[in-house]
Amino acid sequence: MVAIVVIAWVWYRATATRRQYRQAVVTRLSRQESRPGILAEKDIQYLPEPVRRYIRYVGLVGKETTHNMKAAGLIPVVNASGTDLASSGLVTLFNDMCLLAPATLIDKRIRWVPVDNLTAIGSIEDNGRAVSATLHFNQDGELTNFVTNDRYMESGGRFQKVTWSTPVSHYRDFNGIWLLSHGASVWHLEEGDFTYAEFDLESIEYNTSSYP
Repeated sequence: MVAIVVIAWVWYRATATRRQYRQAVVTRLSRQESRPGILAEKDIQYLPEPVRRYIRYVGLVGKETTHNMKAAGLIPVVNASGTDLASSGLVTLFNDMCLLAPATLIDKRIRWVPVDNLTAIGSIEDNGRAVSATLHFNQDGELTNFVTNDRYMESGGRFQKVTWSTPVSHYRDFNGIWLLSHGASVWHLEEGDFTYAEFDLESIEYNTSSYP
């Protein structure tokens, strides 16, 4: 099963990168073989409590969803190559799964470690490469931050691991699913935090067969 997610970010304006993103989406749309199913309580029973609560909060239980996600993270990782970028790409994929396609969090490639009632650690492995992140939730069930030490930052032509997070907020209804509508991307540097992008989610489509 393949889930294609088409996302509209208000900060995303670079023409050349937009063309690259569009082509990547169209290519993946031509390959998708999505077979949605109903997400049931039994599908999430083994997840840590805050993850279960999050999936219930966004409104996925009892609805038709696609549980596996293959084509995600298209904006940052198109044409990525090399070990460092491949790991960063997997982090981006996992981040997209957590923030934009929570039904995919039942994917068997993910290993979960409960921390407390508002925190869980998830690790995902693909093609022999593994990355992990700490997910933070609030009492309402909203995912509020995704923090990882497995993403690489380029500086002076060299790549180094730097703590990276995506704090999100302002959940709202997107066609019956409650998702974040505002977020940021932050590098946590020794000299201080560097917020290099802020975004607002305008629309999202799942399992679409076309891209305008």
